[in-house]
Amino acid sequence: MQIYTENEMRNEHLKIWKEFFSSGILNKYQIERVEHSVYIDMYTSEMSIHNHSELRFIKEHLLSSEEKRKKENLANYFKNHAIRDSLLVKDNGKIIAMFHGEQKESDEYLMKHALVHKDYRKIGIYSDYLSKTLDYTQKMGFLKIVSSHTPTNNDIIILKLQKEFYISSMEIHPELGMNVNLIYFNNEEIKKAFYFRCGIIEFSKKLFKNSLGTAQNLLNKLEEESLD
Repeated sequence: MQIYTENEMRNEHLKIWKEFFSSGILNKYQIERVEHSVYIDMYTSEMSIHNHSELRFIKEHLLSSEEKRKKENLANYFKNHAIRDSLLVKDNGKIIAMFHGEQKESDEYLMKHALVHKDYRKIGIYSDYLSKTLDYTQKMGFLKIVSSHTPTNNDIIILKLQKEFYISSMEIHPELGMNVNLIYFNNEEIKKAFYFRCGIIEFSKKLFKNSLGTAQNLLNKLEEESLD
């Protein structure tokens, strides 16, 4: 099978997309491809009013100006050069640990792989790597750090929970088996939204203002029901 260059892959992508979508939806309604920023603007300005039954938050509006700047830099870099950190830890030339992390999305960093030599475990190698990774990803501007672990990997899961990672989901991966997925938040507003989704009574004015009016709808509903 042919291995495409970047330009060839772009052309192949558009060619296949047009094959299925050029006739529109129901052969009646036209489809326009737009930049994602335009898509978001159109949702906010024209279509969000049709979706008020769901409580939503606008992530971009929860960020500080510095976080927005870093997020834009990461997004621009991610387009062609996703960050990949493949690290070998050595003791006088001998490999004693290896770690790999990468940019999963423009603002999300995946701690994908970690392995410590059995003779070098329980001395804090992974803990130090984790601390450095959290500091590094925060300064880079990543909003979330994620990782997946076998449910029996108590040492690492507990260590990460102590560092304020949270369990976000469990999955049965066809290649890796059962996984516990963890997530860490560098942004306090996004963390509050996560708490709220988990049933914790946590909210903020910033979340309320940046919910496309859905938080107000929820408040109105609560007031209506509480009067019965």
